[in-house]
Amino acid sequence: DAKRNISDYFGDAPIENIKNLKTAITRRYRAIHICGQIANGSKHCILTQEDPAVQAKVLWVIREGTDPAQFNTQRKLAIRDGSDDFRPAPDVFKEAVAAWDAMLSRWGFIEDRYIGPDSEPLPWE
Repeated sequence: DAKRNISDYFGDAPIENIKNLKTAITRRYRAIHICGQIANGSKHCILTQEDPAVQAKVLWVIREGTDPAQFNTQRKLAIRDGSDDFRPAPDVFKEAVAAWDAMLSRWGFIEDRYIGPDSEPLPWE
């Protein structure tokens, strides 16, 4: 049964309700946990279960290859987890998408499919 299969995936974690499933997912996949912290914090401006290790900031960074006479900085969303250096937010978001894709594929909820440009030829070519 699907519920047993999912529980096994998380090392026999209890998943009898959505809260337990969320806990199992966020314990296994840090990127999903981080995305949840950012999403809930931005929606509610406060978190009931705040993780002080997660920090999101908008940083001003130098644009590469810009004319010195032009405004050469831009804003980038960056995320820090614990004592790690800030990382570009899209990197964390891509990790979270890969984790969801791996979970849902393994459980049979989605099938392998082509997603986005890469070096492989398109499946219909």
